Amino acid sequence: MRSFKPLAVVAALAMMLVGFGAASADPPPVDTATKPFDLVISAGTQFSVAITASGTWTVQPYSLTGPANWTNSTYYTMQVVDLRGTGIGWNVMASASPFTNGLTTGQVQNTNNTQWSGICGPVVVGFCAAPGSFSNGVSSYLTSLNISTSQQLLLSSTNGTAPGPVPNGTGTFTQQSAIYYTGVPAGLAVGTYTTTITLTLTGSEP
Repeated sequence: MRSFKPLAVVAALAMMLVGFGAASADPPPVDTATKPFDLVISAGTQFSVAITASGTWTVQPYSLTGPANWTNSTYYTMQVVDLRGTGIGWNVMASASPFTNGLTTGQVQNTNNTQWSGICGPVVVGFCAAPGSFSNGVSSYLTSLNISTSQQLLLSSTNGTAPGPVPNGTGTFTQQSAIYYTGVPAGLAVGTYTTTITLTLTGSEP
């Protein structure tokens, strides 16, 4: 008789479990499935600087006293486009080559002309942002700079991004510069003396 007691205990326990389950029914099982969807914005490729307009220095008659410094100026307008979409920043540098025909003492001074040129309207901002551009982080440098001896920074967009997903310095930006010659000696021989302005846009590629 001893050998049947464990079976009776097991049977009783099974009955208790079945009875408990019948009294407290579990809710029906819930099935779920998930699938992430990514919104992917691919990097743009347009990253450029161009000189879109310019004037000329006026023709000077021969003089034994020479043209005075800072009395002859012209302008050029540059346009920067950054549609990479990264907001990682960029810089525009300007330089001027030595004058041709042996004019080694001549220098070229560059200054931001936008604040009085009116191309941006009545508000003094230092540069023009095209409609739809994100100009936060963009800075213009107004100081008169000698670009004959070394590159000088004219316009830049701060590295990094603005709060949220909108990138800094993205879009199209325009600035006008005035350029003057200085250091030209008296009695300069008749001829044409040329300096070439070079703008360099730097920034990491996407």
